[in-house]
Amino acid sequence: MPQPTKNIEQLWQLYVTRQASPDEVKALFAAIEAGDDAAQAQYFQQALANAGLQPDQVSSPAELDTAWAELLALLPEQHAATEKHVHTPHHRVTPLWQRWLVAASITLLVGSVAYWTVLRNTAGPSTTGTPAAPVNLPPGGNRALLTLADGQQLTLDILRGRIWQQEGLAVSNQAGQLDYSGSTRSAQLHTLSTPRGGQYQLTLPDGSKVWLNAASSLRYPTAFTGGERRVRVTGEVYIEIAPDARKPFFIEAADHCTVQVLGTQVNINSYADDGAVRTTLLEGSVKVIAGGKALLLQPGQQAGWPIAAVNKPAVLSLSSPDLSQVMAWKNGLFNFNDCSLPVAMRQLERWYDIQVKYEGPVPGLLLRGKMDRAVMLQDVLEFLSGLGLQCHMEGRTLILRQ
Repeated sequence: MPQPTKNIEQLWQLYVTRQASPDEVKALFAAIEAGDDAAQAQYFQQALANAGLQPDQVSSPAELDTAWAELLALLPEQHAATEKHVHTPHHRVTPLWQRWLVAASITLLVGSVAYWTVLRNTAGPSTTGTPAAPVNLPPGGNRALLTLADGQQLTLDILRGRIWQQEGLAVSNQAGQLDYSGSTRSAQLHTLSTPRGGQYQLTLPDGSKVWLNAASSLRYPTAFTGGERRVRVTGEVYIEIAPDARKPFFIEAADHCTVQVLGTQVNINSYADDGAVRTTLLEGSVKVIAGGKALLLQPGQQAGWPIAAVNKPAVLSLSSPDLSQVMAWKNGLFNFNDCSLPVAMRQLERWYDIQVKYEGPVPGLLLRGKMDRAVMLQDVLEFLSGLGLQCHMEGRTLILRQ
């Protein structure tokens, strides 16, 4: 599909990922109002459709004027600078695609994503007394940040093609995947990190493949030049290790827990709020080293090490989990079978970038069921309602009670 200029695309990506400043929001809407390019119309209409908005949600000039008023109320300091770009039916007839796009975009901002609204509400209580619009948030997607050795940060969801190179090494980014190709003797440390609501894939310089879940990171060298390969993870990653008997592969997780990969396929969950580093072996063998102890895992086994247990009595635990549940996130699913409510809600918090609060005691439910991670948040809330839970959203906060 033809795409608009890179500048407008970058503004749009910043906007929908809630990273745009007020000036960038103003510039985006000004560009939309001024544009009359058919390819631009097609691109933005598809982008909004991907966000779950349809043309019939905004159909009249009056709705557009109301949407503009809401935007200006949220960005009062931009009023004077933006006013000249505001659609005025008396001055000219705005094409239907632009009218829909502008109003639906503001709906995405004010209603669905609730970006600036949330920021404003955190500064103090509302004085208008107007109930907040229902929030139906989209699922996470391919979003990540690459931090280079010099501290420069590249937002991968708005960059395509070759994005960095050094000597004989090149880094390419396409369709949610970062690839290192070629080789260099001058190793630098790079960090790939996903935000809440993000996921990404990576091919390391040695050919190993990595999948990152939401709110996760992987720190790695651009070349494995010594006698070993060593990376550091936070959050959750799945790694398929490229065989190299001369260079063992080590994964450092939280609190002095190190995994030496002797086989090929391993999943590591080290979210701090989950309370433990869980290393699950799918194929080959791994040695988990923590607290002066070591466990050699066989396929299907999981080692657990309590986070923040360095100076406390703790032991490495061994279990045989449901592998389909461990790998559900990589396969695009939520698997809530025999899952406690708090554990399930932490998954939702990371994937939909929300906060979950409980009114009253935390329900002692064990959930059952599977769900596609591509669904809108409202579909998840309907699932929870079917379990006898009362759910309502306030901004990006999900409030639950039984």
